[in-house]
Amino acid sequence: MIELREYSLENVWRALLDELPHADRHELRERAQGFIAIADQSRVPIEELLQWIHADASEKEYSLREWRAYCAQRPVPKQEPLFCSDDEPEPPPDAFDPRPRR
Repeated sequence: MIELREYSLENVWRALLDELPHADRHELRERAQGFIAIADQSRVPIEELLQWIHADASEKEYSLREWRAYCAQRPVPKQEPLFCSDDEPEPPPDAFDPRPRR
């Protein structure tokens, strides 16, 4: 049986290898693990992570900081908050969003 986490790691690692073929493979595997951990924490599907990795952009760094910022600004289904708050946080300024601008 294939473990889902290991399968996801392989797919994300291979996507990074496709985009950054000259990078250190060990470093890319660690980065893939970080991307998956952030996606898991943010409840972002791995398919969206793969799409984000393959999105063309000359300014993209493929960094954990950039992926975390993308996950933070991503629209999520509206749910009742556990604690009431009138403040809506601004999306982080370093978020790379692969969706086309309107």
